[in-house]
Amino acid sequence: MKIAVVKQDVYDDYWVGPIDMPKDEIIFSSMMRVGQALFFLKYDADPIIVQEDFISPECQTWVQKTKYEPPENFRMLKTKSIAERPGQNHKNSGEPPGKYAVNCRNMDWGQYDIVICHDIPIPKSITMKNPNTLWCYMIQEPFMQAFTGPIISGNDVRLNQALGESVQHDFGEINFPAPFIDSDCLYKLMERTLQRPSKNEGVYPEINMCQGRPIESIPYENKLEKYDRVYRHSQIIKENLTQLYDSKYFVKIGGRYIRGNAIVEAISCSTLVLMNPKDIIYNKLLPQTTWVHNIDETCKKIEYLEENPEEYDRLLNEQKSLVQKYVADIPMETLLSLSQKKLWRLKI
Repeated sequence: MKIAVVKQDVYDDYWVGPIDMPKDEIIFSSMMRVGQALFFLKYDADPIIVQEDFISPECQTWVQKTKYEPPENFRMLKTKSIAERPGQNHKNSGEPPGKYAVNCRNMDWGQYDIVICHDIPIPKSITMKNPNTLWCYMIQEPFMQAFTGPIISGNDVRLNQALGESVQHDFGEINFPAPFIDSDCLYKLMERTLQRPSKNEGVYPEINMCQGRPIESIPYENKLEKYDRVYRHSQIIKENLTQLYDSKYFVKIGGRYIRGNAIVEAISCSTLVLMNPKDIIYNKLLPQTTWVHNIDETCKKIEYLEENPEEYDRLLNEQKSLVQKYVADIPMETLLSLSQKKLWRLKI
């Protein structure tokens, strides 16, 4: 099974580097999020950045996300790092994605069984010439028109960033999370990177409950700091994963409603998540015994778990099992099923 993950040089997230970069470095080079790390860490997928295609209308789908920023800010990524964009100096000051962009018309796409596209980087003229490949795409922002509606012509599957209850067998929209991560791939990544065990101490507050980016203040910090230490979110992926790896608790007390990318990362780093399920879309990853609704309940739960380490382990393992099932296993089984279905359909 050969997989490629593809984005254009105007896409403002994920890896920055060549197709043959070391798999661990793919994750650490990300501009903002860990994203679909499992494709690289487990399935040895190729990371491919392609040049922006001005010819094919479908490859300009990304322009729908310029609701809050002009297109020029995204096209800056052809020659500048994301930290050089206006208001983004706190982000990873790596290299420009455009440095590694290739012409999609010069690639042998037929070698891939599955191609995962971020927005629409590959034109229909190419996808239609490679009928053996399962062509999938994920639209970055929910406010983009292409996030819903008909499947964009030339593609088989739209990945909707949601979690599903079971494996799907029909083309079209499928449940597939934005953070494609399993129960321990990030823990293993950091363990081999740092060459030491986790400190397993302290509390990591979710960024959207805090003020400022980078973080300027943390609500209830004076109450949380009695549990060894309070970590602060970092936009630098390696730094942030190190803090998640070393934390014992990930908490969210208030703040805006979130999809849940960060809680998946936390659980994969073996950090227990405590929060209100009404504050998150991915709430099926939270057993009721890990729900808290305010700072007092949070402190009470932490103190109980500090006195009952076997219960801490049980809850963490329960969250890990849910991540493995809903975030890793079901989505991948769906992709494999559809890949086989497409090949079978071509033979009849």
